Amino acid sequence: MAIPVGSKAEGQAFFDRVTERDLNPSDLAFVRAILAAVAKPDAGLTRKQLLSRLQRLEADPDRRSIRLDDLLLKLEEDSYLSQETAHIQLLSFLLRDYWRRNHG
Repeated sequence: MAIPVGSKAEGQAFFDRVTERDLNPSDLAFVRAILAAVAKPDAGLTRKQLLSRLQRLEADPDRRSIRLDDLLLKLEEDSYLSQETAHIQLLSFLLRDYWRRNHG
């Protein structure tokens, strides 16, 4: 049975790929927050904006920056995000729409 494009099941399948990376619960929460924050605006967020939105999960600014860099690299390697412009964006509008509907 095919999963409808843009459906909750399709979005969950995208996200399941992230969880297969054996992320610890703290990093998984950070990844969820990254994806939810970046999904809200069509143009994505600047690094500074994203760091600000992650403050509640990691109060220490140096540690937050290191964690963001590490997890952004993983998300880019898995083709979730792009940092080719000044903004960090989701590569797939389907994934963006899923996160807006289910995690925004």
